[in-house]
Amino acid sequence: MYCGKCGDLFRRVAWKARGASYNQWRCVSRIEKGSKEGCDAEVISESEIQKAVMRAINKTLGGREEFLVQLQHNIEDVLNGDSMATLEYIDQRMAELQEKLVMCVNKNAEYDVIAKEIDALREKKAAVVTKDAEQEILRKRINEMRHFLQTQTSRITEY
Repeated sequence: MYCGKCGDLFRRVAWKARGASYNQWRCVSRIEKGSKEGCDAEVISESEIQKAVMRAINKTLGGREEFLVQLQHNIEDVLNGDSMATLEYIDQRMAELQEKLVMCVNKNAEYDVIAKEIDALREKKAAVVTKDAEQEILRKRINEMRHFLQTQTSRITEY
């Protein structure tokens, strides 16, 4: 959660007073710099955040059909990149360059440019594979949310 006044993060702070404990969320700037030099954003009680989360969930549940349609569109837009075509191109280009590299070595020719391009392609391939793994994790989380929304039959009344 970000501060609307200074843009810094909010941090959870646990308090104990008069035998009771409670949690609040404060702007990190205020925590680190104090109330005079830091941000003057209001403190938010954890119970208010929990109520806001429950309202958002119930609002989503109330309009679940529209939300699920929008969710599906967002999934298709964001996650359905054509990384397989990219990986195939990288693999094909690396194979071509490796053949050229072998030919250059056999002829005692300069091969630094080819070796650098192969290294760059390896890095690009690693980045594509990492992105694919991250997107798969995101797909699983979205599917869990979709399943929850489809099976939830009543409003949430408790955090």
